Amino acid sequence: MVFSRARKRAKGSSYSASYSDGSSAIDLQSDEYRSDTEDRPDVYSPIHEDKKPKPAAYFSMGSTCPHALDAVTFSDYDLFLDTPSSIRILGDEEPRKARSQTPLRRLVTFDNRLFSLAEDGCVYELHEEDFALGEWRWSRVDWLPEAVTSVSSTYDDKNLWVQTKTKGYLYNENHIAVEEEPMRGRVRVYGYTCADYLTLDCESGTVAYGDIRVAHVQHALLDSHNRLYVLLEKDSSRYSSICFLRWTPTYMHAR
Repeated sequence: MVFSRARKRAKGSSYSASYSDGSSAIDLQSDEYRSDTEDRPDVYSPIHEDKKPKPAAYFSMGSTCPHALDAVTFSDYDLFLDTPSSIRILGDEEPRKARSQTPLRRLVTFDNRLFSLAEDGCVYELHEEDFALGEWRWSRVDWLPEAVTSVSSTYDDKNLWVQTKTKGYLYNENHIAVEEEPMRGRVRVYGYTCADYLTLDCESGTVAYGDIRVAHVQHALLDSHNRLYVLLEKDSSRYSSICFLRWTPTYMHAR
């Protein structure tokens, strides 16, 4: 993997942006940013030398992650949503494709099952018997809200987070909403458990995780050790997003 390791510098440094609450955000895009101070929290982002793009993460089979709308590991398979209706499936067997009868935006695993966020704003669950087939049918999940804009599950598979434009809901394995939070203009992404999550402010482009703030962020996630990985705005022409494949934060190449 090729990542830069970013750590928060002393308050008042030229690459920190100050906010009204007194906190500051690390500006990894600053020319004056340095990553060799040992008292800063871990933040990871792609690095480039001599303005040449470097692979930000390596796929488990040794290749860089290709572009896709989304990607997720389910059981022993890596699933790539190449188009809203086409899923590429990689595993121990020959690569294969499946056609989704429902146009999709996201793929997510929860409670050992495969779910999707569809273009109609509803969350669906895959018919289990269809996984081995070339045509995938989905059933709408009636215990979740409509008009969903974002989904995230915990890596321990015990919680599912679902957002609309204004609110977020955290569900447990019994399909009970155990938390409801106003989320207008913000997106939450979970790590290993329901106690581990980051929040991305979509207007300011600032991601917050604990006392860490990072500016100019397009996408972000936590790995299974709750280390923060970010895709900076300046790198969005090279990488489209970050996904989590086989326990590895993986930067997907832009088209």
